[in-house]
Amino acid sequence: MKKHSSAKINPAVRAVLTALSLALLFLPACSPQNPKAAGEDTSPPAQAYSVLGNTAALPAQNGADYPPDHPAQNPAGPNFPEELYQTSNSCFKLELRAPFTGNELIDEQIGSWEEALRNDAARSFTKACAARSGSVRSNYGEPDYSLEVTHETSSTPGGVISVLFLPSTYTGGAHPVTEVVTMNFHSQTGQKLAYSDIFADTRGLLSFLSAHARKVFRPTLGAFWDANPDMAEGLEAEPENLSSFVLNPQGLVLIFPPYQIAPYSEGIQSCLVPLDLLLRFKPKPGIWN
Repeated sequence: MKKHSSAKINPAVRAVLTALSLALLFLPACSPQNPKAAGEDTSPPAQAYSVLGNTAALPAQNGADYPPDHPAQNPAGPNFPEELYQTSNSCFKLELRAPFTGNELIDEQIGSWEEALRNDAARSFTKACAARSGSVRSNYGEPDYSLEVTHETSSTPGGVISVLFLPSTYTGGAHPVTEVVTMNFHSQTGQKLAYSDIFADTRGLLSFLSAHARKVFRPTLGAFWDANPDMAEGLEAEPENLSSFVLNPQGLVLIFPPYQIAPYSEGIQSCLVPLDLLLRFKPKPGIWN
């Protein structure tokens, strides 16, 4: 049998290969410590989606974009401290967040609402768990039922504090059910405000708000409404359709939960009604100043 002769390696090449082998051997110990260089994501954490930060509005009358301090661009409300209530067991989990305004009259009303909400949820969830009679329902290690409440705030120069609560309830199914609860308070009196407390003349107010919202949402939701006319009924001039709103320095923001005027995939809808368009309804002193 013919033997294959060993190839001779040039000494210079051998030196290069030896150095390369040593480099590979010690590579793990010499890997860069910079997370970014190591391929790790060092970008800041994503900010939570803001309903008031994504408020739709009609273009300015002069055709220009709204300025940076417009609510559709930068709607940050008062930065109140947050109160957190948490509890969980094998059946349910509750996590409720609420602003602490420092106004005793306002905080008492918010606290009473939140307490009633969590007590009702706990009773309902406990009853549902008992009714299952030991049946197993997998929720990936999490309790089968949950209630989570988040919030956003806004205010007016006249002293109104507005709070948008977003209760999200999960009882099974593809996704939680998200609701919209708004509260508007006058900081001096603690009074919870309705339209009649904000405007001296409310004649035609609901019809105007309905028409304005249709105009704002038509470019994005019009095709969906044409195919699903019943969904557009959520904008009809009825008190229950237009009862969720907050106030800010630029006017009034209408808010609609999923399924009222758009499918779940479109999320919560909100639109600004500018203050100059609301002057016809005679805003009361001490609201926007």
